Amino acid sequence: MIAIVLLSIMMLASFTGLIASYRSTTTNALRDEGVILGQELATLARNTPYASLANSTTYPTRQVSNATVTYTVQQTVSDMVIGLVSAVRIDVSWGYQGQTFQYTATAIVGNT
Repeated sequence: MIAIVLLSIMMLASFTGLIASYRSTTTNALRDEGVILGQELATLARNTPYASLANSTTYPTRQVSNATVTYTVQQTVSDMVIGLVSAVRIDVSWGYQGQTFQYTATAIVGNT
């Protein structure tokens, strides 16, 4: 009888550890995908003609751990040297377990 009670307590502790591990893995996968998305958009901004750069907000979706996740991407263009160089700031944000996470990438684009 005592062995069954001890076994039950140990099983509950194991499940708690498994749940914590799953949450950590999911958080990391979401972050990795957010960083990849931000870097892809920064590269895209570098390859965009200077005159075509504009502020925008988009909501791309990505497949992460067998779930479709919607990210919020805000692109802000600001002149560093008017008419010559602009900074493109890309803010990628997403939510998980009631928390909002964010990644920021910046690209410098020159007028050639």
